[in-house]
Amino acid sequence: MAPKDIRSLMAGRITKVATTPSTTTKASLSTSTETKVLKDIASGSSFASRWKIIGTHLIHNLPSKSYIIKNFKEEIKIAAFDLDGTLIDTKSGRKFAISSHDWKWWTRSTKDSSSQILTKLNKLIEEKYLIVIFTNQGGVVANPSNKSYNNFIERVNLIISTIKSSIKEDNTEILVFASPKKPAKETNTKSHELMRKPNTGMWKELLSYLGNEAKIDVTNSFYVGDAAGRAKDFSDSDLKFAQNIGITNFKTPEEFF
Repeated sequence: MAPKDIRSLMAGRITKVATTPSTTTKASLSTSTETKVLKDIASGSSFASRWKIIGTHLIHNLPSKSYIIKNFKEEIKIAAFDLDGTLIDTKSGRKFAISSHDWKWWTRSTKDSSSQILTKLNKLIEEKYLIVIFTNQGGVVANPSNKSYNNFIERVNLIISTIKSSIKEDNTEILVFASPKKPAKETNTKSHELMRKPNTGMWKELLSYLGNEAKIDVTNSFYVGDAAGRAKDFSDSDLKFAQNIGITNFKTPEEFF
């Protein structure tokens, strides 16, 4: 596969059954990132090729179950994160991303040019945590022909590729669950409500994926999110989500990073 195909493959626009090629992105990928992406694609386990839509109420990206069986032989420690305002912010300074490239790593303030995200994620991977992202995406319609969907997919593909290019463990996978916008004509309101944090639908989808044989080490698992009910926060949905799924170790980005 020619290197010129990498960027279109990373867009990873996926229907419920088949993969379709995406338009070329403008991301400037380092040589090391391109090498890892090519290796990922060659192995048939490319992150960008695994996006799936469930109904209209869930978008997820999950590795083969064999990854869990091979790498987590005891109780699983979950390192769970919100996405926007926790792992990343927008480059534009707007509340919502205006393109797939409108993102940067979260920092404590706009004056802070350094970020602890990649360092922390590397440490968690070394400590054998399973990293999972749970994100509400109220502006994204779960439809491969919708611009909002493709922008979201391309943005997360770039984020994950950057993470994977920086980590020491080649076989590390990151799981993503996203609760999208309910289409205007969708009558199944309950499914959308259950998926959206602070409700526990996305967590239950994780449990279903892991299977009954998997045991979660709740004591050593944690959740990090910016919606903690503080005066500056837009809500307490992250805090309540952690409480609802039974994880008592909740941290804000400022506390964790």
